[in-house]
Amino acid sequence: RNSRVLICAGGKEYIEDVCRSLNADQLSDVNTLPEAIEGADLIVVPVLLSSNTSVGDTKAAWRE
Repeated sequence: RNSRVLICAGGKEYIEDVCRSLNADQLSDVNTLPEAIEGADLIVVPVLLSSNTSVGDTKAAWRE
């Protein structure tokens, strides 16, 4: 079986929210999201959409 793919497409703010959600937990407990994603055999693919309905530079937005 291959991995499931979750495409997260949106503007810069959405990509920033996805990045924060995958790297930090807002709760005081341990962040279990990375382990849950791995356990579900899930690949998260962020896609930055620019204002003219084309795909932007997601890698640059992810690193900011």
